[in-house]
Amino acid sequence: MLVPPLLAFVGLLTTPADTTLQQYRVELSVRSEVDLSGLGMPTQIQEQAAVGFLSITLADSAGGRSMRAVLDSATLSAGDLPVPPDAVAQARGTTFHGFLDPRGQMQGLRATSDNPVGGMIESLLGDLFPRLPAGEAGPWRDTVQLDSRINGGEMKTTVITEYLAAGTEEFHGSAARKVSASFSTEMEGTMQTPGGEAGMRGTGSGAGNYYMTSTGRFLGGSRTTSQQSTVTMAMAPAPIPVQTTTVLAVIPVP
Repeated sequence: MLVPPLLAFVGLLTTPADTTLQQYRVELSVRSEVDLSGLGMPTQIQEQAAVGFLSITLADSAGGRSMRAVLDSATLSAGDLPVPPDAVAQARGTTFHGFLDPRGQMQGLRATSDNPVGGMIESLLGDLFPRLPAGEAGPWRDTVQLDSRINGGEMKTTVITEYLAAGTEEFHGSAARKVSASFSTEMEGTMQTPGGEAGMRGTGSGAGNYYMTSTGRFLGGSRTTSQQSTVTMAMAPAPIPVQTTTVLAVIPVP
């Protein structure tokens, strides 16, 4: 069964009523293969995993919806990342404020504290909701610029997404409308490594799915991204190739 064309579908996404509160379980895993052959060393595998619980409140506001998200709890397996041991505990209770415009793009996102774990969540929130232009039949194409603070550095990312209405199905016990997405990315910035600050730039691609109720409430979804990048740092005589796979799942908490 195909989703009815999108004047109806987009209307559901952009005009939910009043105030909604939804809790989510966010699961993130990152696997990187670092090619150190230029340094005469074997490929290094780095893996990180995080699970966080978020409470997100959306309230009608002029020209869109205000968002308030609270990180209720989190766990982190940081691998080789230089994350302070108390970072998770300090991040608990961090509050994020932002504004969703009518197509679902996050604006003015800010956190109440500066923390490595909070920075990861802030980055996810900037690209959490689908961005679907109101009043247009799909498929849709969207471009967004994201600024994030990750691993003690700053990253600028351009994401180009193609959305397609993909019917209806059950998602974690709820009837849901499904939107499939494929995207490409370009990124450039800095990050902290055990060997000091490093520069990074690269490109990537991926695919995922978003799920909404018939009233437009975002239920969750998942996506997988593969990225090819190069890292430059003072200790390396040449750029270091890195292949990174990121898997994100957002699950509604009853």
